[in-house]
Amino acid sequence: NNGNANVLLDNVDLINNEVKAGNGGAVANIDSRTFVLKDSVISGNSASKNGETGGNGGAVYNTSNGTTSIINALAYNNKTEGLGGAIYTASDMTITDSDFGIDKDGNQSLNYHKTDVQNDIYIDGENTKLEFVTNTNNTIQSGIAGDGQFIKTGAGILNLNGDNKDFTGLLSVNSGNLIYTADNSNTFVSGNVNIGQN
Repeated sequence: NNGNANVLLDNVDLINNEVKAGNGGAVANIDSRTFVLKDSVISGNSASKNGETGGNGGAVYNTSNGTTSIINALAYNNKTEGLGGAIYTASDMTITDSDFGIDKDGNQSLNYHKTDVQNDIYIDGENTKLEFVTNTNNTIQSGIAGDGQFIKTGAGILNLNGDNKDFTGLLSVNSGNLIYTADNSNTFVSGNVNIGQN
């Protein structure tokens, strides 16, 4: 899309889309002024590589310097050969009141990147900020990765599960609660953690 576009996808389900030898199985937000995906199901999308390039963002690929927001979404069963099972972002992004790796019935339905590694969100670049706002109770079931900044805000609870060992960036909990339950399939982040700091 071009740099002057304002994109609103409201109550639009992104289901079973595929991009071969490219990025963003359902959406590639490259250069919009604003991009909002709201009240949507994001499921069954995939992206594949072309040799060693592409294949990032099984469902959503974001490199836009504009304002990018996902609100009240349900993202599950997406996959990519590259990075970011459901979402790959190399630019700032806000996700609000959304769940990852859980289907409509509340059952586990993971997202995968690198073909078979569980992952919901990949944040690329140490200056890239992903703000995750929870007003009630939300879940990241397949884990996060990358070297960017993950900032939890909102008064609600975020349940962080899955494989998080490949997240080497900064995890900040500025408000609300982050619940992490350790077991054999859940690994905590490898980067730094800040609690209650902006």
